[in-house]
Amino acid sequence: MNIRLNKLLLCIIIALICIFYLVQNIITMEYGTLFTLCLSSAFLLLYKTKKKRWSLVLGLYLLFMGLGSFFSQSFFSVVLDFFGAMFFLVPGAIFFILYREKKKKPFLIISVILILVGFKILI
Repeated sequence: MNIRLNKLLLCIIIALICIFYLVQNIITMEYGTLFTLCLSSAFLLLYKTKKKRWSLVLGLYLLFMGLGSFFSQSFFSVVLDFFGAMFFLVPGAIFFILYREKKKKPFLIISVILILVGFKILI
């Protein structure tokens, strides 16, 4: 089952790269942004299969950086303010995942505080 999930995620990544090359005249994206997004998905896949916590943190931050770079370069520049809140929401989600794994209350407290600050920025 786990091997099938890995193959499916790899196929989705390859399909997204192919779609990028087909629509690169419509959407402007630098290769560094594409590399960052692919690298983040590889780290998140590593976390999913091997449960390495460092890959979760690195994968989510690379995903955040890649999406922020994409939205700042493309016609979605209006959404750029949304990513200011992600500096709090992404670590909040990471601490919540760590709380679910270790069941330690400090992770939950930090998670709730970061998520509430992120939502406050969104509102």
